[in-house]
Amino acid sequence: MVVAAFVGLEARRARTPENGLSPVESSVGEGEVVAMTLSDGSYLRLAPGANLRFAAAAGERAVALDGRAFFAVAHAGKPFTVRTDGGDVTVVGTRFQVKSDGEGLEVVVVEGVVEVAAPRGTARALADQVVTVAGGGPPVIADEADVWSRLDWPGGLLLFQGTPLGEVAAEVGRFYGVGVTMQDTAAARLRVTGSFQ
Repeated sequence: MVVAAFVGLEARRARTPENGLSPVESSVGEGEVVAMTLSDGSYLRLAPGANLRFAAAAGERAVALDGRAFFAVAHAGKPFTVRTDGGDVTVVGTRFQVKSDGEGLEVVVVEGVVEVAAPRGTARALADQVVTVAGGGPPVIADEADVWSRLDWPGGLLLFQGTPLGEVAAEVGRFYGVGVTMQDTAAARLRVTGSFQ
C-alpha cells in the first residue's frame, strides 16, 4: 500500500504579474535539469542545454525557448505562449512538453489543450496528442497511447498545475509502478499544484 501526502492543494487562481513574467525560484536537479517557479504560479523544467528567455512586454505571459522544457501552466486571465523557431505554442492552463531543435518542433500534451501556430498553419491538440512541425511545414497532430513514453526526464517527472487529485494519484501509481485508487470521489476532484522531485 502506498500513501502519499501532497502540499499545494489550493483554490487560489494565479494572476498575471503587472510587470511581466519572471522566475521567482529555481533549482538545478539531477542531470542538470533546472526546475523553475514563475511569477504567475506556473512551473517548468528545462532540460540540459535548453535556453529560455522571458518576454520584455509588461503583463505578457510569454517565453522564448530553444531546446526542451516541460510546462505546468497556471490558469490566469491571459494566455501563456512559448515561442520557438518552429512555431508558437499557446495555452491558458495545461501541462505539456515543448522540444525545439532548430529543425522542427514537437509538443507533447499531457493535460488540457494547446494551440500550435506555425508558419504554414495552426492546430489545436488535446491531452494524449503530439503535434510536430517539420521543415517549416504545417503542424501535424497524432494520437499517442502513452504520452509518458515521450517524456524522458532524469529522475522522472511529477509536476502538477491545478490537476485533479484523481489524476495525480494515477500518475504517482504509474511513476512508482503500483496501483493507486481513490475511493473518495469528492477528494479525487480536488486540485493539486506542485512539483515533486
